[in-house]
Amino acid sequence: MSRYQVHFAEQIKNAVPDLLIGSVGMIWRAPLACEVIDQGKADVVLVAREFLRDPSLVLTWATELGVQVKYPIQYHRAARPPQGAKFLGAGDRKDGTEGVGGKEAAKASDKHHGTSPNKL
Repeated sequence: MSRYQVHFAEQIKNAVPDLLIGSVGMIWRAPLACEVIDQGKADVVLVAREFLRDPSLVLTWATELGVQVKYPIQYHRAARPPQGAKFLGAGDRKDGTEGVGGKEAAKASDKHHGTSPNKL
């Protein structure tokens, strides 16, 4: 893989194995970031420019990788998940049962703040 700065990170990682190393540059897709980390070329991938292009990058990459994202309760009212995204409520469990929070917490929050998604 020839990514802009990855080879520098890999060289430093090999020279100083106990040092945590980050890599940057031309890593714009989730599989590329995973590849850098999985192959031990860096410990972390920094993708600031991609966040400027896509403020929902975590959700975009989660969708690409088929990962469920735990969404904060406050975000449920504004959430417009990307096509194919899988979200867990803040209190929902992976087995589909509702935990602390979830829909009941959102209803309580609406009642407390005097708002309702239906009134917006």
